[in-house]
Amino acid sequence: ANPRVGPLQDHGGPTWTHAPTSGSLALGAIPSAACTDFDGNPVTLDQRGAPRTGYCDIGAYESFFQIAKSVSGNTQPGGTVKFALAIGTSGGQVDLPGAVVTDTLLAQLTYVLGSAVASAGQVTVTGNSLVWSGTVSSALTSTVQFDAQIAPQAGIVTITNTARGTWAGLHANEGVAAVS
Repeated sequence: ANPRVGPLQDHGGPTWTHAPTSGSLALGAIPSAACTDFDGNPVTLDQRGAPRTGYCDIGAYESFFQIAKSVSGNTQPGGTVKFALAIGTSGGQVDLPGAVVTDTLLAQLTYVLGSAVASAGQVTVTGNSLVWSGTVSSALTSTVQFDAQIAPQAGIVTITNTARGTWAGLHANEGVAAVS
């Protein structure tokens, strides 16, 4: 069977590796409980030193997607902040179609209607939940930006907001931003 891997080349690390490409059966093929070395210890890094997350890829190269989240703006009670999500792959040459990122705001925050904008994919807002769906591209990072208003009665607190992603049943790392 065709393993659907890219050419042997330098992706970082001590030796050259083959990166799985879109449709490769190596992607996410090993349940995380079975992603162990010969002694039964969890394998947390691939051969290049990139983290293995969720289900492991077969081979020396792990492809995965990650979410980075930042916040800026008026962080005082009653103020409006801008959240930005950066959605991409880390060490991957594989596009991940059908990915979903969910960002549900805590009660002290309210989405500003009409403020959600995505550079690719689709974004929908229902109540206090924003959902981005699309392909996580191996070539470029998709961005999602939206505004949220801090409740006037929030007081002096830290509000931690987390975005979570999944692809083919696998979890991405989480993007976390705190408003203090």
